[in-house]
Amino acid sequence: MGIFAVSLLAILALQPGVEPQQGGERIYPLKDLQTVTIKANDKKITAWIMDSTSKRMEGLMLVRDKDMKMSQGMIFVFKSEEPQSFWMRNTLIPLDIIYISARGVVRNVVRGKPMTETPLPSDGPAQYVLELKAGGAKAYGIRRGLMLFFPKLTAQD
Repeated sequence: MGIFAVSLLAILALQPGVEPQQGGERIYPLKDLQTVTIKANDKKITAWIMDSTSKRMEGLMLVRDKDMKMSQGMIFVFKSEEPQSFWMRNTLIPLDIIYISARGVVRNVVRGKPMTETPLPSDGPAQYVLELKAGGAKAYGIRRGLMLFFPKLTAQD
């Protein structure tokens, strides 16, 4: 694997004290998160917004298949466009990880396997990362070069 920048998410997830709370509960329950509508090929995805370091660190950890519909996802918002890399630590379901430029263009799509720590890097700078249930990218026709439409999102920290 070539050299790539590891996202803040991966670096901080190695630090003590950033694991989900004891008992397997999420720090940020899905029902409490703000959402945004993302349009892909005239289809709509409702995505939970992860716009702070602590939210990005938790991501879809501990979410079970029954907790999430195929029409739902999670969008990670970074301050600037730069190479990103995600992993699947404490993630219970397979995911499609979609790296997106600041303009909304899909850089690449990778498949994440549950409970693995293998780095899954972007193919270039990305400001947003969208996670869907595995197979979601194909169902929505999401592929490299596709333009996704959603309101401008800003990282909180």
